[in-house]
Amino acid sequence: MISITKAPYTYQPSGNDSIFQIESDNPSILSFNVKILEASSGGVIFNGNYYVRPDHTTGVSFNLSSILSNLVQVKVTNLNTIAEAVSGATLSYRLVITERIVVNGLTQDGATYNNGNDRYTVWDAKIDRLLFKAFNPDDYVVTGNRLAKFLDVKPSISPQSFTSNEQLYFINTSFIARQVRIRLFNNVGNQINQVLSNIPDGLMIRLNVSPKALGIDFNGVKEYKVDLIAGNGTAVTETKTYKLVNDSCHLQPVNILFTNSLGGVTTHVFYNPIQSISTTKTTLKSNILQLNSGVYSDSSNGILNPSERIINTTSTSSYTVFSNPLTDVETQYLSELITSENVYVESGSTLIPITIKNSNYQVAIRKTNGGKINRLEIQYSTNY
Repeated sequence: MISITKAPYTYQPSGNDSIFQIESDNPSILSFNVKILEASSGGVIFNGNYYVRPDHTTGVSFNLSSILSNLVQVKVTNLNTIAEAVSGATLSYRLVITERIVVNGLTQDGATYNNGNDRYTVWDAKIDRLLFKAFNPDDYVVTGNRLAKFLDVKPSISPQSFTSNEQLYFINTSFIARQVRIRLFNNVGNQINQVLSNIPDGLMIRLNVSPKALGIDFNGVKEYKVDLIAGNGTAVTETKTYKLVNDSCHLQPVNILFTNSLGGVTTHVFYNPIQSISTTKTTLKSNILQLNSGVYSDSSNGILNPSERIINTTSTSSYTVFSNPLTDVETQYLSELITSENVYVESGSTLIPITIKNSNYQVAIRKTNGGKINRLEIQYSTNY
């Protein structure tokens, strides 16, 4: 008989360890054949053998994170849809395990473990190793057991301008969260309006809660709050509070979006981009003597013939942008902008992939920075 003595969380980030430990009560065990099946379709994702070791002859352990992390990817979009399902960012799977035993000198199949109710789900994320030690799926997955968090590294209260881009991602199990609730408050804290929007079916959901995308009249609104509610109207997530601010007229805002360690997308507003352009030119040598009215000459019509010609030009634009003074929380979460593998700058309604050129980042919180105000200067490049 095969038993699973250690397993990953039912829901967890794909980039963190997904360790299984399995045991057999058969003393003739040689190895375990392990198939990873897509939970719904039953399609085979992986098929491999894990052999017992001399110091542990009845069981094996293996880590599936390197396999699973290559099968999921958060797709970043910039649609103005308030709520949409995100495909390809999650994977639900189960295992089929078969003993390979030695009988009379021959290897053959033994017992099989095939429990269709044992399902595991991963999403495209990788939480810090130390933070993962305190990981609880109910913190980041809407299960109804507690108020779940959005997959966002920003604090629960943050400023928002009318040109900002704000997206929230979350994991919605069993379609528990049914509606997005947006409540509008005036400058004395009284609620003056409420907007509800239905959530589509899907495991990972993306919300666009940018003021410019909501289509709401913000006249007289000082702040708005976003959370998710179940079918009975009770809240099932934390509340995100956005305090509306106006960009100064002498500042040109730039929205930079990046995938964060929790598997969502975070936006921060920078200002006043300074552009520089570098070019690489491919040239071809040419003969300066050319026929001109039947005579070879190094000039034509008063213009010297070139000694080389440019046949191709490749340009790269680099930009430098600056943040407003940062709070300690902003200083800390912006470290993920430097390390993120997917970063975009918003241009109109289009997101342009960029490369952050900063290779060092000092997390200069005020307590350890002599109380100094911190601003972040970012350099990035584009190739398009």
